[in-house]
Amino acid sequence: MMTLSCMLTLNPTRPVLFLVDKVLLVLQQARYIINELGNRDFLRPHLTEDSRLEKRNLKVAVLCGGLSVRDGTPLWKHDVIVTTAAFCQNLLQDEVLRWANFSLVVFDEAHHCTKNHPYNKLLVEHHNPLPVQQRPKVLGLTASPAGRRTEEETLTMLKNLLDNLGGATIAIIEDREAKEQLDMFSSSARLVPICVPMTEAEMGFHERLLSYFIQAYVELMRCSNLQQISGVRLQGLMNSKPINVQDITTFAQHLMSEPDELSEMVQLAQTARMKSSITNQNWFENIRMHVMTVGMTLLNSEDGIDFVLDDLERLFNRNLNKCFDELKDMGLPCKQIASYVSSLCDAARLRAIEESEKSEVGSGVNPSTMSIFQELLGTLANPHYVNWDSQDSMVLVLVRERKVAHKFKDHLKRTSFVRERNMRVAVVVGHGAGSGEGEGMNLRKQDKVLQGIKCHRYDIVVATSVAEEGVDIPECQLVVCLNPPTTVKALVQMRGRARQKDSYFVVLCSSQQEKQKLEELQKQELNMKRAAARLTQEHSAAR
Repeated sequence: MMTLSCMLTLNPTRPVLFLVDKVLLVLQQARYIINELGNRDFLRPHLTEDSRLEKRNLKVAVLCGGLSVRDGTPLWKHDVIVTTAAFCQNLLQDEVLRWANFSLVVFDEAHHCTKNHPYNKLLVEHHNPLPVQQRPKVLGLTASPAGRRTEEETLTMLKNLLDNLGGATIAIIEDREAKEQLDMFSSSARLVPICVPMTEAEMGFHERLLSYFIQAYVELMRCSNLQQISGVRLQGLMNSKPINVQDITTFAQHLMSEPDELSEMVQLAQTARMKSSITNQNWFENIRMHVMTVGMTLLNSEDGIDFVLDDLERLFNRNLNKCFDELKDMGLPCKQIASYVSSLCDAARLRAIEESEKSEVGSGVNPSTMSIFQELLGTLANPHYVNWDSQDSMVLVLVRERKVAHKFKDHLKRTSFVRERNMRVAVVVGHGAGSGEGEGMNLRKQDKVLQGIKCHRYDIVVATSVAEEGVDIPECQLVVCLNPPTTVKALVQMRGRARQKDSYFVVLCSSQQEKQKLEELQKQELNMKRAAARLTQEHSAAR
């Protein structure tokens, strides 16, 4: 706020642009700016007479898809404009705004200023082409600018980010008094990884579906460019026909311990191109989409089998899947998988009936598909992690998928642990399209729930990544992450939600490999701090 205030004072005729990465953050950041600066008078352009300046309160425009908070004042007469990068790009293209007119552009969560992110596109297309003297000042805010395997690699990454920001310099807090103030808003949460191994039933499910995925992937290799870019192991499977069942099982077990490799296969399938010898484009696209969908379902099944059964039932329904017969003709065991999925769905429906009759999650839920949920309950009930007698105790549960968030909320509300304590459970998911359990929340609904969270109306909040970064959620006593972070940025943002004194950040891992990767991320975070300090010293020495 000091920088905004200074730039508005020094540049009375030029506004400030405040860019955020998520629609939900537009209202939040605008509200914060108004609370901090709204009651102060600034010398700014007269609202009715263009040639005059006047002392008045700031005009703050709040702009994003489906929302425009203004009072009829022309946009160019506002002093601060808060919006998303995508919305800003449209305004610039339509010449409603001009980049050079701003005195300052603030990039919230500035670590996104890389590659094809809308932040970076704004810099490349509108900032860098301007002569240096015409460019607005740029202020990037981030708690996690970089993180790589070694300190030198992290330093290079950090320098690239600063180059993208127009040759910016980095600043870290070194003053003792300022550090003490910053520590009040920083997380000192203790990170506790807990390994939640798959049950026997979960192992069987994943192995069977992975075996099917491998067979389908090999068939996609045969008709695409994937055979040139796939590994030796997959090449060997493709060259043997029929494929050896034991080889498929062995590879499936390998993928169960290396989910990153499975994720890479799904990404490769997304970019697969049809061989010139194949003439039926629709047939090829059906196969490619089927492989991608099965792969994504496997990745999403980490939170429990029950959460993906609906997707699988649709995928292997002969009446709904147009390419079912084509897949069967290729030798894939579609019929067997369809029968297996159908039996799982029937069992899940019976359990749902038992749950409704008992109004309790416990005996009605199949523990084989809900082991991670049982671990979550144990964590919530552990007085070592959270003191439920405290009035301001609140727990944030982070999941990957919207439908998982909704289902976990429903399951939690039916447990005796929650009901006997009269606990209130809320869900926060992203803004956007979707349907049913995967439906997004509109901006006003998100804001309403977040205001309730700030007023401590809820004890447990289940959220997707929308709550990881930037969104203003009160200090939590405990944060439980059901899907381990895969980047330093995600680690810092997730853990940063646990800011109460003696708070905990519990990460539920499905394997020892995930625990090891979490330890590696902590090392990368240390590299980030060291690289930032080195870069600060280099800039100081160059002055």
